[in-house]
Amino acid sequence: MYCPFVRGRSYDLLAIKDCIDSIDEHNGILPIIEPFNFSAVVNTCKKLKKNGKPFILIVNPLVGKTQEDIIEIKKNIYTNLIDKFLLEYNNYYIAYQITTNTKRTEIIDFIMKNKERKIVFIHLNVYNDLNFLTTTLNSAENLFYNVFLEQKVSEDYKDNFMSKKILVTDCFHRTRNADYPENEFFSDLPITYSKKGYDGFGDFLIETLAYSKGFAPYAVTIHLTFVESNKIWIKRFISTSNTTNKDIAGKFLEAVEKLGEFIKTNPLFFSPYSTAIEEYIKLYKAGHFPQLGTLKRLSMRHHLQLIKFYYL
Repeated sequence: MYCPFVRGRSYDLLAIKDCIDSIDEHNGILPIIEPFNFSAVVNTCKKLKKNGKPFILIVNPLVGKTQEDIIEIKKNIYTNLIDKFLLEYNNYYIAYQITTNTKRTEIIDFIMKNKERKIVFIHLNVYNDLNFLTTTLNSAENLFYNVFLEQKVSEDYKDNFMSKKILVTDCFHRTRNADYPENEFFSDLPITYSKKGYDGFGDFLIETLAYSKGFAPYAVTIHLTFVESNKIWIKRFISTSNTTNKDIAGKFLEAVEKLGEFIKTNPLFFSPYSTAIEEYIKLYKAGHFPQLGTLKRLSMRHHLQLIKFYYL
């Protein structure tokens, strides 16, 4: 089971909807959604519900455009989503993120408020009162999964919890677009998670845990994952005119031309699983720039389809 951790921005969620047929808790994808763009999250949850698809919805997002936005989403998520559009839907989970600063009362209140719902806890750090946490979580009958961020908690810490476990790793290493290596190791978690005793695995797609606000880039980079020796790597196609942050469309055409030329000489490299590659090639042939968000959507869709094709 693959659990991509998705920040609920418009293009990220469109990638999830693009792969809706692959969403299946037992033999496919179970997305974890952290609300960011609330209206986009509502629309995505409604679409998933309409198609009977499972998902994990976080009720205490930690990132947003502003602190006020985060507070507003937390206030609205029950009233305008869970108790409204998801009221009679049971094929989803409600999740709470735990950090070192999470109060005992928050954890207890979350469990009590959602006694009739399926719940998940996401461990972003080691909690400072482990005895309280293990006693409380292990006695919660409606707790289905504990999700652990691999780089932030130890194996000893994870062993204390009795429910099914999902291991999420932060695979993407962000730097300046112009400075990315052409090829870089991404992850071997799809072939190691079960050996480590986990029931599912996840990543942040072609994003990272650390939140970054958008800006006009000096370079445009197309990030595409691929499999070699059963491990996931990431290949990058980077624009060449990278001395200023002007003419983003021109930079994209430089990057997608590199991708198009690569596909000409390596036609089976990304085939047959990726519909995103087909769209990139159409953009290349048309000489069309669709906006940076669309590039992110396509690369995320590509990664979801890669995971489904090779590992599920």
